[in-house]
Amino acid sequence: GKDIEAEVTLAALPTYVREGAILPHGPLVMWSDQKALGPLYLDLYPSGQPSTFTLYEDDGQSFAHEQGVSSEVVYTLQRHAAGATLSASPRKGSYLPPSRRLVLRVRRVDHGVSALRLDGKALSPSAGYDALIASGEGYWYDERDLSLVVAFPDRPGFSLEMDYDPALSE
Repeated sequence: GKDIEAEVTLAALPTYVREGAILPHGPLVMWSDQKALGPLYLDLYPSGQPSTFTLYEDDGQSFAHEQGVSSEVVYTLQRHAAGATLSASPRKGSYLPPSRRLVLRVRRVDHGVSALRLDGKALSPSAGYDALIASGEGYWYDERDLSLVVAFPDRPGFSLEMDYDPALSE
């Protein structure tokens, strides 16, 4: 509903995302029916109001979805005074995707992170992005990108509490 004028360069093109967005993406594939073996990525932009995203999945190859062989998981994200919370509903449906890692990137986190808890269990910080991905579980604060990266084995029905100062700096 409004125009935004911004000076940009080809080296630093901005991406505008609505507050509260939950953006899924997966690994690069070479053709449309290639199985994406790898993590499920969610880019998270917490808002003061709860936002939801429903992840629908089926085998991508057959017509089994017409007989209800599919699944849905609802993700709910909300920012609060102590940081943000992401929760996933129990899986609805009979389709079980292959096991994979969930990699989250929370934007914007300007002031570092004090703690993360997955279903009440503390997650450990990693030394860097590569170390986090290699370990498969934990978190890393990216100072350059002002973001928090979290990784753990994907599963439905979880609650992730992220403690950080949600105030934005200039």
